[in-house]
Amino acid sequence: AVGSAIPWALPLMAAPLALIFLASRARVDATEDRARLDGLLKAATVILEASTVATVTAAATASAADLFGGQDARIGSDQAQQGELGVPLLTESLGTRNLVVGHRATMVHRYTDQDQRLLEALASITASALEKAALHEDATEQASHDALTGLANRRSFEEQLRLSVEGVRGSDGAGVVF
Repeated sequence: AVGSAIPWALPLMAAPLALIFLASRARVDATEDRARLDGLLKAATVILEASTVATVTAAATASAADLFGGQDARIGSDQAQQGELGVPLLTESLGTRNLVVGHRATMVHRYTDQDQRLLEALASITASALEKAALHEDATEQASHDALTGLANRRSFEEQLRLSVEGVRGSDGAGVVF
């Protein structure tokens, strides 16, 4: 009724509706961004808690799968295939590997630029954790084995002896010939 009587009032009536739509869309986007950042924080915590290369790899792939909706994830030398999302993991001691997230379950929701940036952040965290774990494993190996022969050293012997003695404490007896 207003539109037929006053035609110039129609755009004025549509303006508040457009503002409400834009504000609600911005709110939804902000909520999605917060959920992504919360997921990245949880993933970073789990990945950085891991202490070996194998556990870092397992934590990173599980976290990537969780962040991207239960898709399979892998770390390896192969690059992402068609429909997958992948980024390189650059580590000094382990070389270049790729963190790849598998296909989406539906073709309606393809990977976006935000997904790419999220995976890049996760890959950066994972690369740092892998580097730290590799250095830790190397230091542990050097502390317990002779550098020239690769044989176990005295420290390794004493640790194995301690573990053996603790294992037989409940039994009738044990002996050590030295």
